[in-house]
Amino acid sequence: MILFYKENRVAKTPVDALKRVLSHFREIKVYGGSCSREKVLEKARFDADGCHTFIYTWDVYKTVKIRGRILGNCTIDYRKILNCGLSHYYMDGEDEFAKTNNSLLDAILTYVGRLADFVRESEIANRDNIVSYLVRFKDEPAQNLEEALQRILVINQIQWQMGHILVGLGRLDYCLDGYVEEETKAKRLLTEFFSLLHKYYTIKSNALMGDTGQIVILGGRTEEGECFTNNYTQLMIETIQELQIPDPKVLLRVNRDMEDAAWTDIIHVMSSNTGSPLISNDDEIIEHMVSFGYEREDANNYITSACWEPIAGNCYEQNNIISLNYLEPFERISKRHDLQKIDTFDRLMKLYYEELKGYIESITGYLDTLKWEKDPLYSMFDENARRCRRDVSTGGSKYNNYGILTVAMANAVNSLNNIRELVFEKKLYTYEELDSCRRANFKNHEAEYLLLKNADKKWGHDEDEVCSFVNQITEKTQIFLDAYENPLGGGVKFGLSSPHYIMNSVDYPASFDGRRKGEPFSVHISSGEGIAYTELMNFASKLDYSGKRFNGNVVDFMVMPALVKQNIAQFVQLIKVSLLQGCCQLQANVIDAATLILAKNNPNDFPNLIVRVWGFNAYFNELPEEYKDYLIERARQNEAAFN
Repeated sequence: MILFYKENRVAKTPVDALKRVLSHFREIKVYGGSCSREKVLEKARFDADGCHTFIYTWDVYKTVKIRGRILGNCTIDYRKILNCGLSHYYMDGEDEFAKTNNSLLDAILTYVGRLADFVRESEIANRDNIVSYLVRFKDEPAQNLEEALQRILVINQIQWQMGHILVGLGRLDYCLDGYVEEETKAKRLLTEFFSLLHKYYTIKSNALMGDTGQIVILGGRTEEGECFTNNYTQLMIETIQELQIPDPKVLLRVNRDMEDAAWTDIIHVMSSNTGSPLISNDDEIIEHMVSFGYEREDANNYITSACWEPIAGNCYEQNNIISLNYLEPFERISKRHDLQKIDTFDRLMKLYYEELKGYIESITGYLDTLKWEKDPLYSMFDENARRCRRDVSTGGSKYNNYGILTVAMANAVNSLNNIRELVFEKKLYTYEELDSCRRANFKNHEAEYLLLKNADKKWGHDEDEVCSFVNQITEKTQIFLDAYENPLGGGVKFGLSSPHYIMNSVDYPASFDGRRKGEPFSVHISSGEGIAYTELMNFASKLDYSGKRFNGNVVDFMVMPALVKQNIAQFVQLIKVSLLQGCCQLQANVIDAATLILAKNNPNDFPNLIVRVWGFNAYFNELPEEYKDYLIERARQNEAAFN
């Protein structure tokens, strides 16, 4: 459930929250019809709350009627918006695409004109400059950092106003390269810029509070392949750190050509308790993207879709559509097969892959049914869509692949290892007997539950056999997806990370790894058993992310703040070596269980405690209880390894 608040603050009680939600839905105006976007822009009202140097405003009571699925997790290429005026996007011709484009552009320019009039009559301190920037927006490029940031804010607010969700911010340091500004002034401008983007934090949130998709990509490589950073890279990281707000969040692209000092900076940032950055390994991801079919220039310029899923810098691929559950084949085996005939582990694996194939076919069948809402705004800013005069919702973008995510790989691997040992090696149970215990959620089967729960967990251990086993399962997944082409003409990619490790586990049956019904699945590439960080990283670096398997593979770990502070050099080496060895992506919660427990029991004492949740940052107090409890449990398990 998403709570739409008029004010940017948390409700004090559930009743207060409900009143605000009902109030919002009573007042909201939804516009439909072919000119709905134009009507929204025409009717939208403005406010100047929090505005001093910039204007940033969104009328949350006006929106476009959405009939199907709207394109989400998208990022406009802001460089072209900075380098030319909006009138550049007008098109010649009388075809439907050009007419729709020009009609929407007329409405945008009128909207910007109304915004300029509003600012002119406002009390905003910098109103004269803002008005000049808005007037110049029609035909001229941005001249300085302040004007560039104002343009980004205007286009960003228009996206939200038109009903888009999870709106990304792209490679901001790369986009702003060339705008020279004195550091103190730049810091001041960026501080207000990020504060304003946080302005509608509650309403922008999607699945959970904080899940806004407002991700800032920093560092990386140029389109020509050169290592890239500039003075804004570090400045943006420092600004978000100092603001101590969970959103926007930072993804830092790293590569083997970075200076040594940068690796130390990464550790200091990770330990600053803001949940950022997520670290993404260019040396792995770019090569996998090229092998998959992206042109190298586009792969070098990759961004991510919402959290971690790599996409080309100027495309509107949908990468977070559904999660594949690697426990599902066990459910299918239990319901469809004679379990007495499962007399060897090879027979079980044959059935597992047979059901995995059928399950994947049901997923691709679902993908075929998806219909996307036409999107003239994103089509306007997409070069390929303009060239072929085809809306991005129907395949107009240069790349039109789908991305799916996966959950419960660790649960499945540990389940298979438990079954192999208890059923086929030690012969303590038949498969049918063990499955009966599982389906009963281990009620009256406490001995079997404890045996499964306390068995050696193989996932995450630096053992060639385990890594090979995981790679075999993902290779089969890839083979089963190879022949699929989505309705837009693209393929499908997947990865071992997903936001659904709790959402998909609700009411999901127990599993052979000793997980009871409804308990969370494992998180990304992580360990709940206190495996040493070096071993977990070695394990992750041996997994195969090639082919279709690069759609987000995050090593997610918990670490005590004191441990990091006392071992900075060692953690620098750990992160650097892990990425150079082949880990794709890393993120950490640098926090201890005691702090999380205190925050849960005494929320008023920890109003600004920020934690990392799947691929975004959030205030701990605003999370549902099950997410708080899971973070506490993971922190406890991690700390047990050091006691």
